[in-house]
Amino acid sequence: MKYLILICICLAVYSNAIQGEFVIDDIESIQEHPYIKTHYYIHDLSDACKYLGYKISGMETWGYHLISILLHCTATVLCLRLLRCLCTKESAFIGALVYAVHPVHTEAVSWISGIPYLWQGIFGFSVLNLFIKKKRLWAFVVYALALFNDVRMVVLLPILITYWWLYEKEEKNENKV
Repeated sequence: MKYLILICICLAVYSNAIQGEFVIDDIESIQEHPYIKTHYYIHDLSDACKYLGYKISGMETWGYHLISILLHCTATVLCLRLLRCLCTKESAFIGALVYAVHPVHTEAVSWISGIPYLWQGIFGFSVLNLFIKKKRLWAFVVYALALFNDVRMVVLLPILITYWWLYEKEEKNENKV
């Protein structure tokens, strides 16, 4: 039920983005791009989203914006799942709610060319969630996919190592006593 509440809040908060126009990089990467209409253009998930947006709404912006909003909803749900591993259910919900509506995400959700930032959130939350749940093989598979999609995801590695060093190393020492 809390997932549905968060999704509805995301949809409500960002629904005004549906009416947005192509701006800045969107013009070059979508409107003026000669290969946007073909699957040969796809190099990563952000390109796939732009291609899907074109298939949904052509050169109308609503399809692209809808994809961005749905990606943000996905990242918000994954945020809640991660926070539930780290704190109480109530605190996790509040944290995910803050993530869902925080103004810092406005650019990533409302700007079509900001789709890579949404994928970073999705991959980041997924990898951390899998790693914390000790599903390490899957965590590293998803991490590899994240790196193939966006090299900036390399920042997750120090976070994973720090988590392991701070929490799991401590667990091993407690088990020895």
